[in-house]
Amino acid sequence: MNRHPSAGASCANVGLVGSNAIVAWEETKGSQGLAEGTLIRYLTFPFNQPPAESAGCVVSNP
Repeated sequence: MNRHPSAGASCANVGLVGSNAIVAWEETKGSQGLAEGTLIRYLTFPFNQPPAESAGCVVSNP
């Protein structure tokens, strides 16, 4: 779920490690706020139990 109206997300990379799914994507922040640049986010979950909503964890500092 994109929680930032001025943000855009690229196509996600999806992988499977054991029984866990891993999804990673880039989210480009708009220039309207203080936070600018690209965020790298990831999300892990059991492959048969995807979350209904999640913004993922940020692993970069724009």
